[in-house]
Amino acid sequence: MAKQCKSRAYTPTYESSKQLTLEGFEHPFERSLNLDNRWVVLSHLIPWDELVGVYNKHVGE
Repeated sequence: MAKQCKSRAYTPTYESSKQLTLEGFEHPFERSLNLDNRWVVLSHLIPWDELVGVYNKHVGE
């Protein structure tokens, strides 16, 4: 009897917020977000690159 391997769930890839962007290639949501919105402001305060690094260290990439 062959040992059955479990398949892992899809792991989304992370794209750094420091990634360069090209004018005209924004996601539709990026064009219409109000920069004064409290959730948008909060998202700019979170150190995403550090957070992803810690997550990947513990979960594995």
